[in-house]
Amino acid sequence: MLIGCASNDSETSTATQLSAPAASATSVDIATAASDLPTSVASATGQPGVQAEIEIGGGQLLGLAADADSVWPISYDNGTISKVDPASNKIAAVVDLGAGAASALAVDGDVWVAGYGQSESALYQVDAASATLTATHQAGELCCDLSSGEGSLWAVNPAGSAVEIDLATGKTVQTIPIVVDRNAHINAVYADGLLWFASDTTALSRLDPQSGVIDQFDVGGGVPFLARDGLLWGASPTTVWAVDGDGQVVEHIDLSRSIEVISLEVHGSDVWAGIRHPGHVGAVQQIDRSSARVLNEFHVDIPARMVIGFGSLWVTDSGSNKLYRIGPLD
Repeated sequence: MLIGCASNDSETSTATQLSAPAASATSVDIATAASDLPTSVASATGQPGVQAEIEIGGGQLLGLAADADSVWPISYDNGTISKVDPASNKIAAVVDLGAGAASALAVDGDVWVAGYGQSESALYQVDAASATLTATHQAGELCCDLSSGEGSLWAVNPAGSAVEIDLATGKTVQTIPIVVDRNAHINAVYADGLLWFASDTTALSRLDPQSGVIDQFDVGGGVPFLARDGLLWGASPTTVWAVDGDGQVVEHIDLSRSIEVISLEVHGSDVWAGIRHPGHVGAVQQIDRSSARVLNEFHVDIPARMVIGFGSLWVTDSGSNKLYRIGPLD
C-alpha cells in the first residue's frame, strides 16, 4: 500500500480549479545521474539545502500537513500528531490519537487525521490552535491521503469505495463504489468538483460525485498526488505526469533510476519527487519542469509525505522519526 501520496499543505486544502492549458506534452530523460548529485547543498549558496532535521519521537513518520502557523507530522507507531513551530523548528505540542493514525489534512482551523491498517482506526479531528483532539469519527478504514473541497473531506476506503465526509459534522455523506487495488499504490485527489483516483494497476479515473459517472484515462500508469497550477499531478514508479481537466497528459517527466515514487510536490518551475532508487535507497529530488533535469538530491530513507510551507519543503521519513526541512525555496 502506498504510504506517500498527495500533498496536504494549506494551499491545497480546498478544491483547485483544473483548466486545459495550451502547452503540449513533453517528455525528456533526466540527464544527470542521481549518484553524481550532492546529498545536501548549503542554503548559503542560494540553493536549497537541509535546513533542519527534527526528531519527532516514536518510530516511522507518515502523514504531514501544514496550516498558517504550524507543520503537523504523524508518528504512526506512537499514534500521535505533533505541532511543529516553523520559527524555532521545535515541537510545540503532541496530540495523542489512536492506532493507525496515518494521513493528515489541515482545513479551516482543524487538522483531520485518518486511520489506516488497524481494526480500530478512525477519523480524528484536532483543533489546530489549541492542539487538542476535539472529536473522533467512525468513518471506516481510509487511505491514502485526504483531500477536500466544497465543504467535504474525501478519501478512499481500500476495500473499494470513495468516501465523502461532511467537514461541519464529521459524518459520512456518501460512499461510492470504485475499482481500486488495495495491494498496489492508491490515491485520490478532489479538484473542481470531481474526484480523481487510481491504483498503479488501474487507469486514472475521474468521478463526478453528483451523477456517479466515472471516466477513465490512459496516463501510462500511476496515481494522482495533488492538484496545482491548474493541473492534476501524479506519478508512476518511473514517471511524473500532469493532466488537464480533460484528462489529457500535458507534462511528462521520465525519472532516472526510480523504482517507486512515494511522495510528490510542485513549486513554481520545480517538481519535488520522493523516490526510491534501485536497492530501495530513498531520495528527494528537485527536478526542473522544463528540462526534466535533476537540480538537487537529498537522502531521505523513505520520503513518505511532503508539504510546502514557510518558504521550505517539509518531508516526513517513515524510515526514521525525522522531519526534514529543505530550503529556502524561491
